[in-house]
Amino acid sequence: MGYVGNSPALKYTSFAVQHFTTSATTGYTLDHAVNNENDIRLVINNVVQQPGSGKAYTATGTTLTLSAATTSSDTMYCVFLGKAVQTVNPGAGSVGTSQLATDAVTNVKVADDAIGVDELSATGTASSSTFLRGDNSWTDPGGVTLSGSTDNTVATVTGANALQGETNFIYNGTIVGAGADGANADLGVGVNIKTADSGASASAYADELVIENSDNSGISILSGTSGEGNIRFGDSGDNSIGRLLYKHNDNSMQFVTNGSERLRILSTGGITFNAATAAADALDDYEEGTFTPTMVPTTAGTTTYTTQAGYYVKIGKFVQITGAVGWSAQTGSGQPRVGGLPFAISSEDSNYGTNGLGMTDLTLTSTDYQAALVPQPSGSYANIHECKSGSRGSAPHDSSAFITIGMTYGTLS
Repeated sequence: MGYVGNSPALKYTSFAVQHFTTSATTGYTLDHAVNNENDIRLVINNVVQQPGSGKAYTATGTTLTLSAATTSSDTMYCVFLGKAVQTVNPGAGSVGTSQLATDAVTNVKVADDAIGVDELSATGTASSSTFLRGDNSWTDPGGVTLSGSTDNTVATVTGANALQGETNFIYNGTIVGAGADGANADLGVGVNIKTADSGASASAYADELVIENSDNSGISILSGTSGEGNIRFGDSGDNSIGRLLYKHNDNSMQFVTNGSERLRILSTGGITFNAATAAADALDDYEEGTFTPTMVPTTAGTTTYTTQAGYYVKIGKFVQITGAVGWSAQTGSGQPRVGGLPFAISSEDSNYGTNGLGMTDLTLTSTDYQAALVPQPSGSYANIHECKSGSRGSAPHDSSAFITIGMTYGTLS
């Protein structure tokens, strides 16, 4: 048969086919809607079935109904007689926009270099000095100017359409430099806040933040009156395993190791340990020094000294003294006393203390006596006693002697 135009494509058509997974049922769903059962050809176990009511099957829309249930071992498929599938390529130049569905062409079907500036429908003029804005227009970016820039300087906005390269704010790929001399920041591997060159180098163990000046330098941590200022030390197991914190609500400073408070400096100046907070638990003084011991009998006279040397250590309210006193002549009378103690003795001492005389050539009542120092409550001297088994009393006055002393006593504060 003659024709005009392209060869008919009917001889290259096929029909859509649907294969079913069968089971013990009479109802199935079609992939494509049909008017009635005559729009499909149904084949079960390779036998073409007769369509129609009272026959093998009926169909309407996407519902297929069998006259008898299938089994799971049956094979069944249908051919959609009204659903031809094109199997040939359209002729060159035969497809127009009306044959294409909306949004049917995706970017994977477009060559990378197929669309250029000329294909864009943007308004304005495309050039090396314009850019394409979101409203599809070519636009001049405006008169934005950059001034004061050198290598590695960081730019900041100084006004409308104006950028300023900051002389002392730099980033060189490793160091962020800032401060009055930030342009010359050269320490560490992080942030170097530099006011002036110190001439020092940063430890590799602490070089992520370096604060530098040729004179005094420091960090301020400012908090609320009831807040805390913190420096925290952490690792993968605990982000706060160590801490140094200042508590503004009671003006104490705490030191934490292994997650627990180990030392606290109270606002009054005392030091407590292991989370103790009471002032009575505080160690509030440590002092070392010298003093000049004296030898004064109960009834004072004059003394010619050959040796006077005293040393003390004061820890809290406890004083430990050591020293020596020697004299070649002494007037006066009564019980000998070691005076000139560096701190007054507490009234709570009550004659009890760790005391003693070392080397001594005091003349005692008899050779079976020994000399001992006894601190006097609320005084600044210690009496010398002599004692033996079952007896204790005041040592006799000696006009010349040499003694070494050692005593621990409590003081008033």
